[in-house]
Amino acid sequence: MENAENDEFKTLEELSLENCPVLFDTSVIVQPLRKGKSDLEYKQVEEKTYFVNENLKFIRQMTGYIKEKKNFLTVRSVIDELSRGNAYGYKKGVKKRGSFRNRPLLKLCRAIRAEEKERRKLIDSFLENERIIKLDEEKEVYSIVYNKYLGILEEFNLSDTDINFFLTGITLAMTSTPVILVSNDFGILKARNRMLVNACLDEESIRFYCRSNFLEFRLLKIRNKNFYTKT
Repeated sequence: MENAENDEFKTLEELSLENCPVLFDTSVIVQPLRKGKSDLEYKQVEEKTYFVNENLKFIRQMTGYIKEKKNFLTVRSVIDELSRGNAYGYKKGVKKRGSFRNRPLLKLCRAIRAEEKERRKLIDSFLENERIIKLDEEKEVYSIVYNKYLGILEEFNLSDTDINFFLTGITLAMTSTPVILVSNDFGILKARNRMLVNACLDEESIRFYCRSNFLEFRLLKIRNKNFYTKT
């Protein structure tokens, strides 16, 4: 994404200094910059290796902030997704082509293994530093919001993890404090925009950032509130 003149961007460090919970979705970590899972052609392997290595640096930096018990949080279902494995499909390609005959692809595979190792450290940091949101007194509000707005959320084809992540953020915004959602899933963004209008929430109460490059995040705002008004 190119910087627009009026867009607001924040670094990972600047997000860590926000005076509110910052909730991270799976997509920010395993599918950053909306790259997806499809294999690249051989001529793109070096580019992909660079991409994976830069994402590894991002994960290390994020892990450091979590160890400092900053405001970075997530939900248990996101941790479960992160634990299930890798978003890239290159290991089979290495075996198929022959690792010793294809050095660039071997380097990519090694970069992916290193990134997976750092991701496991990130997961451990979330768990060991109690950065998993547990709704206690807010459970009743979560249930009310779930039952009232599930139909709206289903319009955006959200997964169970997406719904849990999103409704946790909405519940916090309704009961205690503003929150920031960080996700590259635009279905969550659309659901959030609709919820702001239908639940009469202020946009500042639940801001939405997407990851626009390796260490920078872009604030996404509602451009046309009439579009999200439920008829």
